[in-house]
Amino acid sequence: MKHFESLQEKILEMENRHQQRERELQDVIRNARQTAADHTSAEADKWRRLLDVKNGEMERFRQELDSILEVLRELQRQGVVIPLPGSLTS
Repeated sequence: MKHFESLQEKILEMENRHQQRERELQDVIRNARQTAADHTSAEADKWRRLLDVKNGEMERFRQELDSILEVLRELQRQGVVIPLPGSLTS
Protein backbone atom coordinates (compact mmCIF):
# COMPACT_ATOMS: atom_id res chain seq x y z
CA MET A 1 0.00 0.00 0.00
CA LYS A 2 2.86 2.34 0.83
CA HIS A 3 4.31 1.81 -2.64
CA PHE A 4 0.97 2.75 -4.25
CA GLU A 5 0.75 5.95 -2.19
CA SER A 6 4.31 6.84 -3.14
CA LEU A 7 3.47 6.39 -6.82
CA GLN A 8 0.36 8.55 -6.43
CA GLU A 9 2.42 11.31 -4.82
CA LYS A 10 4.99 11.14 -7.61
CA ILE A 11 2.24 11.29 -10.24
CA LEU A 12 0.64 14.25 -8.47
CA GLU A 13 4.03 15.96 -8.26
CA MET A 14 4.65 15.34 -11.96
CA GLU A 15 1.21 16.72 -12.84
CA ASN A 16 1.87 19.83 -10.76
CA ARG A 17 5.22 20.38 -12.47
CA HIS A 18 3.56 19.89 -15.83
CA GLN A 19 0.88 22.46 -14.99
CA GLN A 20 3.54 24.90 -13.78
CA ARG A 21 5.52 24.46 -17.00
CA GLU A 22 2.34 24.90 -19.03
CA ARG A 23 1.62 28.20 -17.21
CA GLU A 24 5.20 29.35 -17.81
CA LEU A 25 4.97 28.47 -21.50
CA GLN A 26 1.66 30.32 -21.80
CA ASP A 27 3.31 33.34 -20.17
CA VAL A 28 6.21 33.17 -22.63
CA ILE A 29 3.78 32.94 -25.55
CA ARG A 30 1.68 35.83 -24.23
CA ASN A 31 4.80 37.97 -23.70
CA ALA A 32 6.11 37.14 -27.18
CA ARG A 33 2.78 38.10 -28.73
CA GLN A 34 2.68 41.33 -26.74
CA THR A 35 6.24 42.18 -27.72
CA ALA A 36 5.44 41.52 -31.38
CA ALA A 37 2.29 43.65 -31.15
CA ASP A 38 4.24 46.46 -29.45
CA HIS A 39 6.93 46.28 -32.12
CA THR A 40 4.33 46.32 -34.90
CA SER A 41 2.57 49.27 -33.31
CA ALA A 42 5.84 51.17 -32.87
CA GLU A 43 6.79 50.46 -36.47
CA ALA A 44 3.39 51.65 -37.71
CA ASP A 45 3.71 54.81 -35.60
CA LYS A 46 7.16 55.46 -37.05
CA TRP A 47 5.87 55.19 -40.62
CA ARG A 48 2.81 57.29 -39.79
CA ARG A 49 5.05 60.06 -38.45
CA LEU A 50 7.27 59.87 -41.52
CA LEU A 51 4.21 60.05 -43.75
CA ASP A 52 2.97 63.11 -41.85
CA VAL A 53 6.35 64.80 -42.37
CA LYS A 54 6.32 63.99 -46.09
CA ASN A 55 2.73 65.18 -46.44
CA GLY A 56 3.73 68.46 -44.79
CA GLU A 57 6.65 68.83 -47.19
CA MET A 58 4.39 68.17 -50.15
CA GLU A 59 1.85 70.71 -48.93
CA ARG A 60 4.57 73.37 -48.58
CA PHE A 61 5.82 72.51 -52.08
CA ARG A 62 2.28 72.85 -53.48
CA GLN A 63 1.90 76.22 -51.79
CA GLU A 64 5.20 77.43 -53.24
CA LEU A 65 4.25 76.14 -56.67
CA ASP A 66 0.83 77.81 -56.48
CA SER A 67 2.53 81.05 -55.49
CA ILE A 68 4.95 80.82 -58.43
CA LEU A 69 2.10 80.04 -60.81
CA GLU A 70 0.12 82.99 -59.50
CA VAL A 71 3.11 85.30 -60.12
CA LEU A 72 3.46 83.90 -63.65
CA ARG A 73 -0.26 84.44 -64.33
CA GLU A 74 0.01 88.01 -63.09
CA LEU A 75 3.03 88.63 -65.31
CA GLN A 76 1.14 87.20 -68.31
CA ARG A 77 -1.82 89.50 -67.53
CA GLN A 78 0.63 92.39 -67.59
CA GLY A 79 1.84 91.27 -71.02
CA VAL A 80 5.25 89.97 -70.02
CA VAL A 81 6.39 87.22 -72.37
CA ILE A 82 8.17 84.41 -70.56
CA PRO A 83 10.40 82.32 -72.85
CA LEU A 84 10.14 78.57 -72.48
CA PRO A 85 13.25 76.61 -71.56
CA GLY A 86 15.01 75.41 -74.70
CA SER A 87 13.52 78.19 -76.82
CA LEU A 88 16.52 80.41 -76.13
CA THR A 89 18.92 79.46 -78.87
CA SER A 90 22.21 81.25 -79.22
